[in-house]
Amino acid sequence: MESTAQFPLNGISGNDAVFLKPTQMVQSDNEEIMALSRRLTGNARTTHDAVNAILNWVADNVKYTYNPPQYDAIHTMKTGKGNCQNFAHLSMALLRAAGIPSRIVGGISLKRQWKVP
Repeated sequence: MESTAQFPLNGISGNDAVFLKPTQMVQSDNEEIMALSRRLTGNARTTHDAVNAILNWVADNVKYTYNPPQYDAIHTMKTGKGNCQNFAHLSMALLRAAGIPSRIVGGISLKRQWKVP
């Protein structure tokens, strides 16, 4: 997937704005989450660059564990550990903090690929 959409995105409203809001598990309004998101996307010129930077950072810095004690984004960021839910919650929090609407979609992959192309 390639995109030339400029970053940061502007004018997100209506039905799409719900995908920017923080939740109990996706604390995109947390100061540490916002600071990390800014650091990761600081050099991004396109939305594609920003998404790549965030998802690759999560894949490179969070170690998979089967039974984490918590599933929220803050816990995952601070411990660097989690399961699929943790990976998704942290990724979504960082994306939303960057102003990129996001939601979780579940599924399975027959090939183990953690890097975004």
